[in-house]
Amino acid sequence: MLATCGGPRERTFMHRKLPAICLLLLAVGLLSLTGCAAVPLAHRERSSGAWVRLRTEHFDLWTDLTGGEARRAAEALERTRAALVTAAWSKGAARRSTVRANVVVLASGLDFDRYADSRFTGVFSELGRPTIFLWGSPERWERRDQLKDASTTSVLRHELVHQLAAGIYGRQPRWFAEGLAQLLESLVISEDGTTAILGRPNLVALRNYRRQRTFGVRDALAWKSDEGLGEGAVHGLYGLSWLMVYWMYNTQPDAFAAYQGRLAAGVDPERAWQDSFGALSLDELDKQLYHYARFGKFQEVNVPLTPVKAEPTPATITTADVHALRAQLALTGASIRADDALKEEARRELDRALRLEPANVLALRVLMQFEKGLPIGEWISRLEEQVARRPDDGDAWLLLGQLLGRQDRDAEQVAALRRAVALLPGNANAYNDLAWALVATGHPEEALPLATKAAMLAPWNASILDTYAANLFALGRCPDALRVQARAVDLISHRAQGSSGARWLTAKLAEYQSSCGQLAKSP
Repeated sequence: MLATCGGPRERTFMHRKLPAICLLLLAVGLLSLTGCAAVPLAHRERSSGAWVRLRTEHFDLWTDLTGGEARRAAEALERTRAALVTAAWSKGAARRSTVRANVVVLASGLDFDRYADSRFTGVFSELGRPTIFLWGSPERWERRDQLKDASTTSVLRHELVHQLAAGIYGRQPRWFAEGLAQLLESLVISEDGTTAILGRPNLVALRNYRRQRTFGVRDALAWKSDEGLGEGAVHGLYGLSWLMVYWMYNTQPDAFAAYQGRLAAGVDPERAWQDSFGALSLDELDKQLYHYARFGKFQEVNVPLTPVKAEPTPATITTADVHALRAQLALTGASIRADDALKEEARRELDRALRLEPANVLALRVLMQFEKGLPIGEWISRLEEQVARRPDDGDAWLLLGQLLGRQDRDAEQVAALRRAVALLPGNANAYNDLAWALVATGHPEEALPLATKAAMLAPWNASILDTYAANLFALGRCPDALRVQARAVDLISHRAQGSSGARWLTAKLAEYQSSCGQLAKSP
């Protein structure tokens, strides 16, 4: 499945000196972070202040970079995505239609440091809505653990791999998903976007493996949740997962391709492992991995790329939107740093946004993260006024429909969500929420095309797959419902493990297994 074309250059780990470890991935609450080797303050430029919004086929970019730099950033986003798809899978995968990823790029490194710190070059946050936060020009979006390192890490590449892989593999055990993301995170893309180097070792992951030697392959295969694990243990499992994928890619290409094919077909991960690697003793594999991490040979492959034309187009951004973005980033920073001052700043920014636009949807979604927000009647009233004033505001219709469902106003909810779907043809949540409302009100046949569309647009979203599975189950399609729900459980974010949402997903899987098993036994 992974590309093996081009001229491979064989190298070995024993020729690399590995200095002290630096964090690859720090999971805090609902966050992922990456970056090391801090940029000197003299080079962490300040913002010009004016914000723009650019849309490309796969990205929605919000930034205070200047016009030319903003356009270059939008082009770099598309170039990065296309390179990952071509290098890892095939050009066909690039044609898959998915929702746009939200990316916020701050021009100022000093500005970014207020919310994260100078160790990090990017933050992925699910607070309010899934968003990747970066700073500076595209050259700033990746970092070397040590200045002499040949490989770099990138939160952008890491998160894009997760999104792309979810649309390709029907099942993904945790070790495979994280190992693959770390392998492809070290992809090197030429400045002109015509070539990429695949297979460069992720030295941060390798250091994580060497630093934490208390885990073996059995632990990686069983890894689902970070609950009860310390930070060092989590890093160790990340490192081991990368090493497993990297070893398979370099030394077991046929078996690894077969394993990926089985996962892509939706085969249960345990069965896929047995069919592909079952002959291997896990204890012996631990020894092989340890030896490979010290002396193993690896290949770096040159992959030709087709230059990408991004064609970014301007979109509307208001002053209230900017305050809402600032609030989202401040709340993200508060979670990273456990900083009450940043949380208070987030609330102030929300107040400013909502004074300007009482129904600004992003501001309202961020406000939902606070324990004390607004009475639900007030939320609905604001949104009803907004859609009356601006009936073309699809985001407002969508949030209104979601909130009406909490008050059991079924007919009004369905009507609002129908408007949202009509106005937001590429929004997976709009299709998903309307499908859920229709299933809940006894119309699974009408819901199915909507649920299917949502799952195609956002195959990485466990909640959307849960709706799709519920729809299939309501139609009596037990095997399909089981397959989709199992995939949803695979995709529970490690940041959401143990949450009420995660418990719901696993409980529904057990319910389907029980019901479908009983149906199979019926005469």
